[in-house]
Amino acid sequence: MPLRQMPLCHSTGGPGRVRSRVAPVAMALALVLAVSFHGASPWAHAASGIAAVASADVSMDRHALVTLYHATHGPGWAKARNWLEDTPIGEWEGVKTDETGRVIGLVLPSNGLTGELPTELGLLSELQVLDLEDNYLSGDLPPGIGNLAGLRVLRLGDNLLSGPLPEEFAQLSELTDLNLHFNRLSGPVPAFLGSLSKLRVVDLRNNELSGAVPVELGRLSDLTHLLLRSNGLSGPVPPALGGLGNLTWLDLSFNRLSGGIPAELGGLSDLTVLYLSANELSGEIPSELGKLDNLRILNLRLNQLGGEIPSELGDLRKLRILNLWRNGLSGEIPPELGRLTNLRRLDLDQNDLSGEIPPELANLTDLRVLWLQGNRLSGEIPAWLGELSELERVYLQNNLFSGEIPSELRNLTKLERLWLSSNRLSGEIPAWLGDLDNLTQLNLGTNGLSGGIPRELGSLTKLWVLNLGHNNLTGRIPRELGNLEALEQLDLGGNDLSGEMPYELAGLVSLERLLLGGNRLSGEIPASLADLTRLERLHLNDNRLSGKIPFELASLSRLEDVDLGNNRLSGPIPDRGNLPNLSRLSLAGNELSGPIPAAIGRLENLVHLRLEGNRLSGEIPAELGELSKLTTLSLGNNYLAGEIPAELGRLTSLVHLDLSNNWLWGEIPAELGRLTGLEYLDLYHNELTEHIPSQLGNLTNLIELNLGSNRLDRRIPEELGELVNLTTLNLEHNALWGEIPEELGNLTNLVRLHLGGNGFRGGIPAEIGHLTGLEELDLSRNRLTGDVPAGLGDLTGLTHLYLAGNQLSGCLPAGWQSLDLAGEDLLLVGLDFCPVLPATQPAEPDGTGP
Repeated sequence: MPLRQMPLCHSTGGPGRVRSRVAPVAMALALVLAVSFHGASPWAHAASGIAAVASADVSMDRHALVTLYHATHGPGWAKARNWLEDTPIGEWEGVKTDETGRVIGLVLPSNGLTGELPTELGLLSELQVLDLEDNYLSGDLPPGIGNLAGLRVLRLGDNLLSGPLPEEFAQLSELTDLNLHFNRLSGPVPAFLGSLSKLRVVDLRNNELSGAVPVELGRLSDLTHLLLRSNGLSGPVPPALGGLGNLTWLDLSFNRLSGGIPAELGGLSDLTVLYLSANELSGEIPSELGKLDNLRILNLRLNQLGGEIPSELGDLRKLRILNLWRNGLSGEIPPELGRLTNLRRLDLDQNDLSGEIPPELANLTDLRVLWLQGNRLSGEIPAWLGELSELERVYLQNNLFSGEIPSELRNLTKLERLWLSSNRLSGEIPAWLGDLDNLTQLNLGTNGLSGGIPRELGSLTKLWVLNLGHNNLTGRIPRELGNLEALEQLDLGGNDLSGEMPYELAGLVSLERLLLGGNRLSGEIPASLADLTRLERLHLNDNRLSGKIPFELASLSRLEDVDLGNNRLSGPIPDRGNLPNLSRLSLAGNELSGPIPAAIGRLENLVHLRLEGNRLSGEIPAELGELSKLTTLSLGNNYLAGEIPAELGRLTSLVHLDLSNNWLWGEIPAELGRLTGLEYLDLYHNELTEHIPSQLGNLTNLIELNLGSNRLDRRIPEELGELVNLTTLNLEHNALWGEIPEELGNLTNLVRLHLGGNGFRGGIPAEIGHLTGLEELDLSRNRLTGDVPAGLGDLTGLTHLYLAGNQLSGCLPAGWQSLDLAGEDLLLVGLDFCPVLPATQPAEPDGTGP
């Protein structure tokens, strides 16, 4: 063969691979020619030249691997056997070579690689498999990977890679497996993927990709897995995907896809898994999905699908999981679903389904999980549920079920979770529930159950949720409940339970929530509750508990929410303890006495503090101004004295401030004008003096302002006219004087305006007539003079109107005659109603004409 006809190299990798060898081959040819001129056989030297080319390629591969090692912190790898050693690179950890020594596989998953991938990876021109999954690789995908024309498997999932998929990847014509899931890739799903005709797996899950699902993906006739979930994809589901005849797994969930589900998907005869959940899909579920004979999982949850559940879904005989949770589906549950005898999980919850549970579902003997909550299902709980012996979880809460809990459920010996709450169930709680010893969650709350709590429930040693709250249960709390050492949540609130709290509850060592509020429990709070060291929520409110608050409770460092309100507790508030996580504290409506402990100011996570309705005395601690997260401060109806601390002006998160019905004196601090998020300010019935601070006009979110029954004097600041969200303004029973500011007419959301019992002079501002939503208007017992503005007759929603005790003249607006007012205050004004003027008629023509 003439030298010019000899191939430059043997290659099976296509044109791209030949181009990558141009430089080494040119060097080899130069060597051959040089030797020829010295008399050696050109053919022998040509062979040695080709060997030199192969050696150069292996050296190039070694160079690429060494670069990768240094770029990804090789010394920190989990496994690095023989790397950088003077051994064949095929003996290096994770490297596979062919018979010529070229690298064809680089497999280092879960190996601790850190940093960016070097561009030199593109030099591994014979590479067929690149698997670097589950490492800590970052940066962009190297475009040079697109030069690896023989690459069949690319797995870089579970890393920190970012940026778009390089356009150079369009050259990977041999690629069958593309796995880039769980990275931070952005940009669109490239349309060029549709040209990589050998692709069988496309896994781009859990990235930050956007744009539409390319219709070009419908060309990938060999595709078996298309996984695009958890990105930011939008637009419709392409009907072209229905042509992927080999597809077995389609996952487009957790995106923003919209429009309907294409009926064409019913042609995917090999499909076993279909996930379209958590999108914005609408319309009805196509009946064509019933043709997917091999489907095992159908998940359409968290969309906006409507209409009825197609009866054709009953043809999916291999289905294991049917999840239609949280859509807008209506109608009844199709009885045809009873043909799904392989079904293990049925999720139809949080739709608008109605009617009874069809008896055909009794055929689902392999069912493990039944979710039907949050619908409008009615009738009795079917007794045949007790025949589904494999059931582990039953969720029927938030429906309209009635009747008693069927005794047949006692046969469900594998049952772990039983949720029947928020229905209309009646009768007693069955004692046989105590025999279901695999139960971990039992929720029967918010029904009409009566009778006592069965002591047999104390046998459920695996139980960690027990909710019997908001029923009509009576009797005592069984001591046997103290045996439930695994229990984390106990809710018995909102019943009619009586007696003392059993000290055995201290044995609930795993308890995080203890909710006993709204009963008739009596006696003292057991100090032994301090043994519940994991407790986060403690609600004992609205009972008849007495005695002191045990100071031991202040040692429960995990407490976040404590409500002991509306009992008969007495004594001081404990002033020592360790409650760094406390966010809600309500001791309201008791008989607590003594000062408010300054130590409360150290509860830096406190959001709600309610101490109203006690017998607390002393001054308000300035330390409360340190509670930067506080949104509610309610100290009303106590015996607090002294001035309002200016430090309360630091509580910039405050929404609700109630200091009413105390003995506070001095000025209203101008610093309260800094509380710009405040919606409710109640300083009613104190001994506050001086003027109303104009800074209160900064509180533009204020809805209620109550400064009544104090000793405030001077004028109403016109800045109060800036409080445009105000619905209640109460300044009654003070010593305010001057004219009523016309700026109050700007408060167009006002429902109640109480200015009675002051010393206002002048006329009633006509601007009050702008307050068309007003229901209560009290201007009585002032020194107002002049006529009642006619515009006030437009206040047709008034139910309470008080004007007596002034010196008004003229007549009352005629529009008030039709008001249905409480009381007879208008009779005391001493004025008649204005006459109703006849409607003005158009002028008659004078009759003169041409």
